[in-house]
Amino acid sequence: MKNKKEHSHKSVNKITTSISIIFLILGIFIITTSLNITLKTNKEVLNYQKDADINYKVYLNQDISNNSYLEQDQTYNTNLIDDIVTTFNYNFVANKKFDFNYLYQVKALLTIYNSQNQEIGKKEYVIVPEVKKALTNSNGYQINEVFAINYPKYMDDMKNLMANSEYNDYTGILTLNLNTNINGQYKESNENINEDGQISMTIPIREGTIEITKDLSYSNDESIRGDETSTISNNITIIIGSILLVISIIILAIEGKKAYSLNIKQKKYYQEINNLLKKYNKIMVKAEKLPAISNKRVIEIANITDLIELEKELETGILVYEKVKTNETWFIIIHQNEAWIYIKRL
Repeated sequence: MKNKKEHSHKSVNKITTSISIIFLILGIFIITTSLNITLKTNKEVLNYQKDADINYKVYLNQDISNNSYLEQDQTYNTNLIDDIVTTFNYNFVANKKFDFNYLYQVKALLTIYNSQNQEIGKKEYVIVPEVKKALTNSNGYQINEVFAINYPKYMDDMKNLMANSEYNDYTGILTLNLNTNINGQYKESNENINEDGQISMTIPIREGTIEITKDLSYSNDESIRGDETSTISNNITIIIGSILLVISIIILAIEGKKAYSLNIKQKKYYQEINNLLKKYNKIMVKAEKLPAISNKRVIEIANITDLIELEKELETGILVYEKVKTNETWFIIIHQNEAWIYIKRL
């Protein structure tokens, strides 16, 4: 029943979007056929939004209170840190479509300071090599990069850099930067778009306790102004066309917001699945086909934790199968005549 509702909802969305596009075309047609007086105005021709987020989990070299990792925005004991699994998200969204190229790269810089806070050494790393892409008739792009920072490695690098130096008292700062650039042209007003973006995360490298900080200051709304010309003659048809345009824009904005929300939900869904596969890679295996369970007694488990505890008891491994059509991922344990299933839904 749930799948039928989802299909019905998608059909309604397609009909609504089709109607709004028809209104948009009619509105544009009515307005353009009524124009004959030329007006030139300087106005906002393109608005765009840059927003970003950084998420991370600190995985430990030993469990604390039965937890193998700590959530973000805490104080951490560096002797317990193993990997810092980090996700960099960056979105560029414009209110109109245009042709553009974009690129991005993630780098890390280890800077070492003495006790007087003077720089005495540094080393640069490429975490994500430069990515370049070209898009046509698009209103933006998204970056989602997940990577692990092995804390002991950077601690060792710092000690190796200082091994032959005169300094005994020093600390390090590891700065992770995602740098991105978009370059294109909005042809309707012949305006160029060239925008840089950057988000960063700072990790102290030292013995003792640390706090990790994030800088998302590049997230903002901006616009481009340019000259647009238009002509007006028949006010009545202009009004009718404008009403149709407004209706279509409102509908498309609503549908766009829904699509954006769904995209965020999908990203979170797949990130959670990938995190589970990575964390439990010794017991979880992706399956290309759904295992045969029709002849088994099927038991649906309420949460993944219970399924993992069951696997520890049975030591059978967990099969992971993605049902794309129904937006579900099945985690399955098969033992003798029984099949235990936990279903992760979008």
